[in-house]
Amino acid sequence: MTDSESARRRIAEITEELSAIPMALPGSVTIRTYACGKAYCACHKDPAKLHGPYYSWTRKVGKKTVTKLLSPESYEKLKPLLENHRRMRELVAEMAELTIVVLGDEGELPA
Repeated sequence: MTDSESARRRIAEITEELSAIPMALPGSVTIRTYACGKAYCACHKDPAKLHGPYYSWTRKVGKKTVTKLLSPESYEKLKPLLENHRRMRELVAEMAELTIVVLGDEGELPA
């Protein structure tokens, strides 16, 4: 099997995997805990009981970065969609590289 044939086969597998992803959500979630500024608060004791966790979802909208706070329940619901988006990006990048292999082997790309 040539490189071009195996690349085409993998592209078909990627296409199938992409079609199986129902929904995807761009962005990332940051989970934060912190100690406040009140010296008498439990977050300053030993062991510290920090405030949080607080979940924030960040994404680009146009050229702006938008951040929204999420409840723990919302985070759990959105987590698989964020993972789907990450996986989609990986698959598309792999497909692009394989396309270069196919077109290069077939002489359709300049050397």
